[in-house]
Amino acid sequence: MRLVHVALALWLVAGCREEQAPVHVSKPSAERGRELYLRGVSASGAELQAELGAGNVVPAAAVPCASCHGKDGRGRAEGGVQPSNIRWEALTRPYVVQEGSGRRHPPYTERTLGRAITMGVDPANQRLLDVMPRFRLSRADLDDLLAYLKVLGQEQDPGMSEDEVRLGAVFAGEGPEADAGRAVHAALSAYLDELNARGGIYGRRLVLRSVKLPAPGPEREKTLEAFLDGERPLVLVGAMPGEEALLSALAEQRRIPLLGAMGTAAGAAPGGQTFYLYAGLAEQGEALVSVAAKRRPGGRVAILRPDAPSAREAAGRIAARCRKLGLGEVVELEALGQSSALGRADVLFVLGPRVVEPGFWKDLGRLAHAPLVLWPGGPTEASLRAPASLAGRLFTSHWHLPTDVRPEALQAYHQLAASRSLPREHLAAQLVAVSTGKLLVEGLIRAGRDANRERMVEALEGVRDFETGLGPPLTYGRSRRVGALGAYVLEVDPVRHQLASSEGWAGLE
Repeated sequence: MRLVHVALALWLVAGCREEQAPVHVSKPSAERGRELYLRGVSASGAELQAELGAGNVVPAAAVPCASCHGKDGRGRAEGGVQPSNIRWEALTRPYVVQEGSGRRHPPYTERTLGRAITMGVDPANQRLLDVMPRFRLSRADLDDLLAYLKVLGQEQDPGMSEDEVRLGAVFAGEGPEADAGRAVHAALSAYLDELNARGGIYGRRLVLRSVKLPAPGPEREKTLEAFLDGERPLVLVGAMPGEEALLSALAEQRRIPLLGAMGTAAGAAPGGQTFYLYAGLAEQGEALVSVAAKRRPGGRVAILRPDAPSAREAAGRIAARCRKLGLGEVVELEALGQSSALGRADVLFVLGPRVVEPGFWKDLGRLAHAPLVLWPGGPTEASLRAPASLAGRLFTSHWHLPTDVRPEALQAYHQLAASRSLPREHLAAQLVAVSTGKLLVEGLIRAGRDANRERMVEALEGVRDFETGLGPPLTYGRSRRVGALGAYVLEVDPVRHQLASSEGWAGLE
């Protein structure tokens, strides 16, 4: 019996040693260090370098700590090399450690770990293996990395707890988009509330935290950053037309998966954090290039666009696809009378109603050519007012058709709207919000009970032909960030001022 008590006491002592006191570090510093550990990037924006072997200098982003030691810090054997377990509790064990290579050394301290990272020597001043990079770090970057290593493996994944998944949503609090933002927020909240009433996902409630941003200006970005710092959501849902570039940039910087409605040239970077459901202006314009290539092969192209970053990016994408499909010279204009090249154009792209000034159609009719007019973004009041002379040569594109909406899915929405008293206005935006909620839930299910931000990105990349019932099917991949990548091509009847027919779906795969 005495032996049993001794054994139990020893077991308890060992357990106490393994269960070390929590290490207190600065949360912002650890967050910055996490990016350095996972991606080899500095919060300062400076490009970091690392030295390998006999003086070979490479970008730190090419050899981040996680590439060998793993995201959890435990290290995984690769190519005959077994990287060390670099979790803080393993590095600071209070006894001499013998590594697999035979090296023996005392426990690491903060100072000696810094020397290992920057100079490549262990606490006994022995050189580490040549495969261990020696990182050239500023004092601030080293402090951030050490702060993260102290909590590596202990930190709570952002947005996750035992009984909740915390999600973030961004809406306009002021300006012309505010009403639509409130309707989208109401629809998404109602959808998630219904899901929670049925038990949530893996026994966790989905909690939607939202922020209403002020009018455009410096305070808008500050408000968003403060929200992300305070709430630390697992996933961010953005419903801010015109601010896609800002949201996408912050999502990339903070490695937060972002779900958006309509794609933008700036945000749909392959392999990035941002996932769009449907094609934006750029992709819808690219879809119309197939019409130009078919009806005016080799023709000269003019792109009429406003002077705005998103429009310039969309025009660049359209021009690139024109060249790919064998069309001729491409010029970009901000006004119809801006260039004599317009008079020679066989194809005219019109990017948005803002470029259509009074007298637009009359000026267009004076052109010696009769260009094919392609108007991405769906039928607008301006395009439907086109003169009868454009019959047979006016086309638009849109991300969906009414036939994409399944009766049972629409009925489910109407039941949700009635039970939750959703606004009657902005129906299309609310349907997109519910579709976003469905994609979000699909990603959470695929990511599993131990979901985190990285697993969410991997899960969404695995989505194929996902049916929301409220729009075209969604497919993603490692290099694909727009779910319905393409648009329907539609002919406009300027005599009856309505859509004449559908040319079908023009995919961009």
